[in-house]
Amino acid sequence: MADSAEKTEEATPKRRQDAKRKGQVFSSKDIVSLATIIVGFSMLRLLFPSMVERLASLFHYFSGLAADVTEMNYETLQEIIIHSVLLMGVIIFPLVLMVAFSGIIATGAQTRFNFSTEAMRPKFERMDPLKGLKRMISLRSIVELVKSVIKLVIILVVIYKFISSHDVVFARMLDMGLNQSAAVFFKLCFTMAFEIIIGFAVIAAADFLYQKYDYNKNLKMSKQEVKEEYKQEEGDPKIKSQRQQMARQIASRRMMQQVPEADVIIRNPTHYAIAFKYEASKDIAPRVVAKGADELAMRIVRVGEQNNIFIQEDPELTRAIYAVVEIGEIIPYEFYNAIADLLALVYRLKNSQI
Repeated sequence: MADSAEKTEEATPKRRQDAKRKGQVFSSKDIVSLATIIVGFSMLRLLFPSMVERLASLFHYFSGLAADVTEMNYETLQEIIIHSVLLMGVIIFPLVLMVAFSGIIATGAQTRFNFSTEAMRPKFERMDPLKGLKRMISLRSIVELVKSVIKLVIILVVIYKFISSHDVVFARMLDMGLNQSAAVFFKLCFTMAFEIIIGFAVIAAADFLYQKYDYNKNLKMSKQEVKEEYKQEEGDPKIKSQRQQMARQIASRRMMQQVPEADVIIRNPTHYAIAFKYEASKDIAPRVVAKGADELAMRIVRVGEQNNIFIQEDPELTRAIYAVVEIGEIIPYEFYNAIADLLALVYRLKNSQI
């Protein structure tokens, strides 16, 4: 009970996918049963006239055979069996086929036709008598027992009301011919079946909601399980943080290698620093080759000083470019004039030193 109480988190997509792979899918057996019953009785009602005709022909066949055959032998018996099987097959096969097909569709509609061989593998824990006893006294088994009792009550009540309200009709059927009495009887049976189906439909709807609730409940996870799954999917947060830090350090080293090649550095004056390089043959405007804040900004400035890169203090321009331009990107059009003036100053200083 304690373990169940800890499982307060909704199942993750991975948890649901793993459950499907194991064959653990949501399905209501009562929905499947209801679908097969509806299709079965619908097919019976649709095929009833032809079924009566074929049964009548089978009856006439036996009557004629009894009048003609004076001695039963192997050939005659074989003929009777083959004829009976073929005729019954023609009567029953379409019904069985449609009922089976409706069961498959009803199951597939709920499970999305999920198929798993893992669910078919033998599991020795199922043979554990203690676990078997737990399953027998579980909430699921109690629910199934209650549903069975309710179904039985519905059937008995409908049959009782049906017989008590149609006793006169049953008495009149004794004076009817075979075909007429069969037609009346089956019509009454269809009416009774319809009432039973309504009761079963209510149970199936309730079972569908319960099975969905129970399925989601069983898939719930504890906070620890969610953390463990996250570690498996994304990696241990500590290790991931270390990897990200290493990646940042590598990127920082590569960036610092570009600083000596820069044409100009602007700063603010201790919080931000940006290094630019302009290659007229490749770029339409100066490109940011390095930028950084705080300690990294101071490193960019130190490397620039060591390599005699022109450094200009311009807090407003530095903050504006730092916010919108990433490393490797060309500066936006609105900063062209400001950076162009700096580059022009740098080129004049270089030319004056030659």
